[in-house]
Amino acid sequence: SLLLDVQFRMHPSLAAFPSLHFYGGCLHTAEALEMESWPMSNFTWPQEGRCRAKFVAVSAKGGLEERHGHSFANAAEASLLLKTLTMLEPAKVALLAPYAAQRSLLEQGLKKMPVRPGTQISVATV
Repeated sequence: SLLLDVQFRMHPSLAAFPSLHFYGGCLHTAEALEMESWPMSNFTWPQEGRCRAKFVAVSAKGGLEERHGHSFANAAEASLLLKTLTMLEPAKVALLAPYAAQRSLLEQGLKKMPVRPGTQISVATV
């Protein structure tokens, strides 16, 4: 079998885990990504910026999870997160929501939200 050992999609700090745990340390990041500057200087990154993944717990006062079929959504938390996103410098941002209904709520909000030119926001569930 053949192992494609260069990845082009993730910041090196994100690629480190799958490389080590799934590919025995053989997966490397393309040189262009390693040298690329990563924006959002107004956001505090872990490890003095060497890690570009950050868990941000969002807890909105009065926010309640509501059932939507077999899923859940919290409108107050989605609203708070969307408001926070308007303050970021242009960047590529991935939001990971715990439920499909929360993902849908965030996607609907993003359609109505003004974002800075150059900002790309994607939403998925974990």
